[in-house]
Amino acid sequence: MLLTDGGVYDNLGFQPATKYKTVFVSDGGMATTAEASISRLQQMLRVLNLLDNQVRNRRRVELITSYEEGQRKGAYWRMNDNLEEESQKLEGSLKCPYIKTQKLSQVPTRLKSLDKTLQKRLVNFGYASCDIWMRRKYDATLAPPQFFPYQDIGI
Repeated sequence: MLLTDGGVYDNLGFQPATKYKTVFVSDGGMATTAEASISRLQQMLRVLNLLDNQVRNRRRVELITSYEEGQRKGAYWRMNDNLEEESQKLEGSLKCPYIKTQKLSQVPTRLKSLDKTLQKRLVNFGYASCDIWMRRKYDATLAPPQFFPYQDIGI
């Protein structure tokens, strides 16, 4: 059996949800970064990554436009959001220092297991992201969280 990530077809995963009016999307993909000097193989992989980012960006624009035009309700968040800045706009948000979340956003997607501490930090990061964007874009009356799922780890 040959398996692949669902992102090969639809990286944001909302294409099958077109019939639904409320859609929440959590984008765990890494942002593309500039590279000074790379080999030919790295260059070919870079082209594939750029194509993937083009599709991801187009889908993100389509989703956000559907929110803005009232076709859908919901929220969208991604790994490279500046949660430190966003949390200042929202009372009761969990503390997410930008320097720490940026490091977490660079953790590559992989099928092998992660270090348990890193895994818990990523869960906390996703939890804080979800809270901020759900309360900012979907329902401002939602109660803020009291603490991270893994309180002893933080971000």
